[in-house]
Amino acid sequence: MPVKGDYTIIYTSTRGETIPRIVHVVTPMATFLPCSTSQNSPEICTNQCVTAGSVPSQLMGRVIATSSSEYDDYNNTYYWETNGYNNQFGSTGEREQVQWQYSWDNSNWHDISGATQRNYAPGPIQQTTYYRRISTHIEGSLGHRAYWYTSATVTISVIGKVPTPVVPSYAFANCGNTGQTLQIAVNPDVANKSLNWWVPYSGWTVNGYSTVNNNSSYVTTNTEVSIAIPAGTPIGTYNIAVSSNGDCGVKSADAIITVTVNQDPPTTPSNIYFQQNYNTTQCYWYYDVICSIVPGATSYRATDNYGHAADGQIIASGGYVTFPLNIYGGQPVTVSITATNACGMEQASSTTYLDQADPQCDYQYNIVLYPNPSSAGVKLNNGGLAGQATFYDAQGAVRKTITLHEKQGETDVNILDLPNGTYHVRIMSNGKVRFDKQLLVQH
Repeated sequence: MPVKGDYTIIYTSTRGETIPRIVHVVTPMATFLPCSTSQNSPEICTNQCVTAGSVPSQLMGRVIATSSSEYDDYNNTYYWETNGYNNQFGSTGEREQVQWQYSWDNSNWHDISGATQRNYAPGPIQQTTYYRRISTHIEGSLGHRAYWYTSATVTISVIGKVPTPVVPSYAFANCGNTGQTLQIAVNPDVANKSLNWWVPYSGWTVNGYSTVNNNSSYVTTNTEVSIAIPAGTPIGTYNIAVSSNGDCGVKSADAIITVTVNQDPPTTPSNIYFQQNYNTTQCYWYYDVICSIVPGATSYRATDNYGHAADGQIIASGGYVTFPLNIYGGQPVTVSITATNACGMEQASSTTYLDQADPQCDYQYNIVLYPNPSSAGVKLNNGGLAGQATFYDAQGAVRKTITLHEKQGETDVNILDLPNGTYHVRIMSNGKVRFDKQLLVQH
């Protein structure tokens, strides 16, 4: 194709006459209006369907109405195609500027830093994302910049990802007439809008739904389901399939979760550790016990060497079992966990020690600070504890330090040098906070 411009073409008529003709070569209109050559075409395009984590194609935008060589070319092209300048969407006087935005819900929009050009190239996306372009222009004789219009919305949809099972395999003991219900879960993923569960065995159900009888998958937005296994299921290995649906209407490949039916005792509890619970405060630490889900186990029991006991609560979505023992952390503790299967067979328990459970504060000393509020001085009885008392102001700055000696008893502390306000008085001994209370100074 020749370069844009005016060309003279000479041709010879049938009578032998040489006749010149002027031909105007212009840039194709689609260069300036990529979404459609109509003047009322969408400002940006095009919707796409991509794999999660991939890079979409560049989003194309309409030429920007401002003084530029590109917009001049658009005007020239429009003139020669329509023989006039009557219906362009804007003029160079608009001095249009654009800002690209994105949204994950097509409702809450966010500016994309640096995205102020005609086109925009997104990076890798993990979930369905919406894009649009906001235009401003010069409005009125005073030349104020103001909102002009919002473009059409482009949707980049994501194909669902293969689900990731929290626990990829399960086992339980076949006890003849005893059935079994398993809580099975996959990890949540923003790309996956729903899940398809398929259990191809007669009598088995997913949340009470038989995929065999209905000849269709069980579809749900929940990441955790209950799999009911009927009594008398033969010993063997069974596969449960789960796939996902994204926003493109394309189903992902299947993830396979295996269920083994056997006559074996459960495996040994493992990954046992202590976790602070809701009763914990700054100075008093309380712990529950955690272990991984044990293949083949249907119930759990934890006991400590002080006689406390608790049944296990299975958290399928996390792949663990929690025991609400509420153990105080100021002492070493040994905990035993017993895992039992549906046949009543138990596995030898595992033990662990709470070696980190030393509280930050220890109030075995009778420490007293009075009067409170105070105007001139306070009395500090350290209860015979050796250490250091520090007075902190509201900004955390140290304003006074007192050395305390063992069996010192009551000490008079002058606070006339402290301005009015609230102070924290903290006593440290052997690297621990032994006392931490507020003191109100009012002269």
